[in-house]
Amino acid sequence: MKKFMKLGMTVLVGALLTACGNDTGAGEDGKYTLTFWTFGDSHAEYFEEAARAWNVENPERQINLEISVLPFTQMHQNLQIALQGGQGAPDLVDVEIQQAGTFLNVPNIPFEPLNAELAPFMDYLVQSRLDNFAVDGQFFGVDYHVGTMVMFYNVPVLEAAGINYRDIQTWQDFVEAGKVVVEQTGIWMTQVETSNAIHFEAMTAQQGSDYVTADGLSNLANPESIRALELLQDMVWTYEIARPMVGGNIDDEQFYAEMAAGNLAALMAPAWYMGRFVNLMPDLAGNIAVAPIPVFNAGDNRSSSWGGTATMVTNQANHVELAREFAVWAKADHDQAVRQWTDLGFDPVRWDVWDSPRLMEENDFTRFFGTEIFEVLADLQDETAAVRLTAPNVPVIRDHILVNILPNVISEPLLSPREALENADQVLNAELGR
Repeated sequence: MKKFMKLGMTVLVGALLTACGNDTGAGEDGKYTLTFWTFGDSHAEYFEEAARAWNVENPERQINLEISVLPFTQMHQNLQIALQGGQGAPDLVDVEIQQAGTFLNVPNIPFEPLNAELAPFMDYLVQSRLDNFAVDGQFFGVDYHVGTMVMFYNVPVLEAAGINYRDIQTWQDFVEAGKVVVEQTGIWMTQVETSNAIHFEAMTAQQGSDYVTADGLSNLANPESIRALELLQDMVWTYEIARPMVGGNIDDEQFYAEMAAGNLAALMAPAWYMGRFVNLMPDLAGNIAVAPIPVFNAGDNRSSSWGGTATMVTNQANHVELAREFAVWAKADHDQAVRQWTDLGFDPVRWDVWDSPRLMEENDFTRFFGTEIFEVLADLQDETAAVRLTAPNVPVIRDHILVNILPNVISEPLLSPREALENADQVLNAELGR
């Protein structure tokens, strides 16, 4: 595999002035050059292979894909500079879901709508993955995955306490199992995020709720969000089966070490976290089971979805029709959707590949987790509603959750969940001018 370009700030400033250029035809090699920015090496490798496959299928419209991998924050900041300045943006770019609202909630959206290119695939795509990156019926990006929320259980830890993870169906079951685990093993049942809101958001969404209204108001003090935050606080401070998460969030290096050391029996995380296990916690191979998350009440979703990154076509793209077609094909084509699982360990954005025999074939993920993982994910495909992270004002609301709520409710029990969420609505909606 070739090494992708990793642009530093000095190099990138120059690139911002020349990245797209003005050429309108194929190069001397007969290929059309498209530039692509991403923040993940695995995404770069995925698109390198997608370009190779595209060229085989489209010999008259071959692509020379120039890929640049940048640090997460730097890439989004430089994209903002390029789009606002009207020059220097790439043809294609990965935009992470928590950053997407910044680009989509503006009068003149700086990306190309993909509706025409998506039309042949729409019957097969998980709609919620498109809706995350849509404005007024126009779809501006295609995700890499569904982001199905699951529970990862450390089976040997549970077995040492006499617990069968398959018996855990409700959050009450989870709490009772946690009490036994702590008593019998001295190991925490789980850990709760304090610098990210994945757990809070997933438990709100699984109840069919959201904390932002359609017009961007804060609605944090809804009954479902209160119920979710109360349980998270109680697991730490009342039931004492959990602790505030080491490192603060599931993607902190300190937490990887904590999980790898077997210091918790269960972790709620999106399905894409399987890649973290395989790549960063190899010693846990064969010990981790994938299961639905528990429910509060019968009828609640046994999952939700979280995270996501859409590939978008900027309004500065050369060969714009080709760029739009390739961006959609690279995610929505049947074979490419299969690769989202086989190459990335992601749950594909096309529902019709979920029972494909190719997804049942042995790979790094089945060797790590066993052969039942995709049966679990397929069983949850209709239970993946999510908090709308791209809705207006979500960045402001989410910052308040991270700065003012989780530290005062989970890190320390300084406020009750109801008090924290009601205060947040009052403060935020005053700030938002409502």
